[in-house]
Amino acid sequence: MINLSSTVAYYLYRNFRTIASLAVVAMLSWIWDFRLGLLLTLGVPLYLLILNLSKSFINKGKAMSEPCEEEVASRMVEFAKCQGALRACHTGSNYEALSSALKKADVVGKKSLAWQSVGMFLGGMAKQMLVTVAILLIVGLAVKRSIDVFPAIACIGMVLSFSKMLEDVSGNVAGTEERRQQMDRIDALMDTGELKEAEYSHEFKDIGSIEIKNVSFSYDKKNRVLNDISFTVNPKEMCALVGPSGSGKTTIEHLIARFYDVDDGSIKVSGADVRDIKIKDLMGQLSMVFQDVYLFNESLLDNIKMGNPNANEEEIKKACDLAGVTEIANRLPDGWNSRVGEGGSSLSGGERQRVSIARALLKKSPIVLLDEATSALDAENEAHIVKSMEELRKNATLIVIAHKLETIQRADKIVVLSKDGRIEQIGKHDELIKKEGAYKKFWDYRVSTSNWQLV
Repeated sequence: MINLSSTVAYYLYRNFRTIASLAVVAMLSWIWDFRLGLLLTLGVPLYLLILNLSKSFINKGKAMSEPCEEEVASRMVEFAKCQGALRACHTGSNYEALSSALKKADVVGKKSLAWQSVGMFLGGMAKQMLVTVAILLIVGLAVKRSIDVFPAIACIGMVLSFSKMLEDVSGNVAGTEERRQQMDRIDALMDTGELKEAEYSHEFKDIGSIEIKNVSFSYDKKNRVLNDISFTVNPKEMCALVGPSGSGKTTIEHLIARFYDVDDGSIKVSGADVRDIKIKDLMGQLSMVFQDVYLFNESLLDNIKMGNPNANEEEIKKACDLAGVTEIANRLPDGWNSRVGEGGSSLSGGERQRVSIARALLKKSPIVLLDEATSALDAENEAHIVKSMEELRKNATLIVIAHKLETIQRADKIVVLSKDGRIEQIGKHDELIKKEGAYKKFWDYRVSTSNWQLV
């Protein structure tokens, strides 16, 4: 961003310098001959007007092609990164989405080229016309003996120098405009509204409690994801969120962490409304294990210590043993100092979740949010994570988006969500299983599928 700003400043400086030189040449032309001075003085505004028109054509062409170019770049990266899935679907060498993007880019690119060509032609033509008329005027004056030969030659040289300056202005404007478009994108990102942060945090009274009251929420302010939901979780309780895909389970956890603000209602963490808590203090109350765990391209130990940079060796060892991360370190070539790759690419999905669990254990927050932490895991990874969850449960409140029957059954409270983001039932497993309703249907279906076998 600094380099981009420096480049824009450089082009602006060159523009000012060239325009100043143009002004000097224009004044000198009045000294040589008032007709030449009049031509250059009137010609420059006309040239700049045509140049502005030229710029609008070029910008229109770029505006047409840029979205297609971005789509092609995105599809090419996708094509390269997802070769395994594509080959499994027999599309490893013919990815339709990429082919379509390339075809569209080709069609739009030709239209874009036409618009930009017209713009460049107008800009070049304006300069050449001004220079040609000026030279013809000088030659005419020389023929009529209104000006001597040597001054005429000097005037032609001055006009050619003038045209070079106009060309420089045109190039500088184009360079500035190209960087301006990049700056506009950065400005749009920087101007994105921030969540209003409290000036000071309210005192935490009921550490580890969560109260969600009459909460409604939508990402686009139109289609509601959550509709008037209310429930409470007491300190050190385990609450399982159950419901179909798209019912708002992950959204609830994101709202508790205040990644977004609710449209209606309120959410209290440890007795204080999340909107009245400084972000740093709120994060101090929470640990999070998301569905897609991201690890940084640092050592395994550094990734774990992010949960608590001040943790001592004994605390780290205990957390890693419980989460099963010690086994991972033992098999890596450089042990705890092994780099895990960008996003944790050198570890499996289950191993990344174990590292994330170790972070949560190390952080010792009073509330832990787990997003589908027990889904799609092999038996070994699941055993370590279940063991870690039991340890977390001793000292923390757990909000779990659960899929495993055992996890749901162990919960102190189960919140059953409907497809439209409403709460259908709340209670314990033993209570809900006896009532006809969404939970019993869900449970019976999961039990029946758990007994399926490949034969």
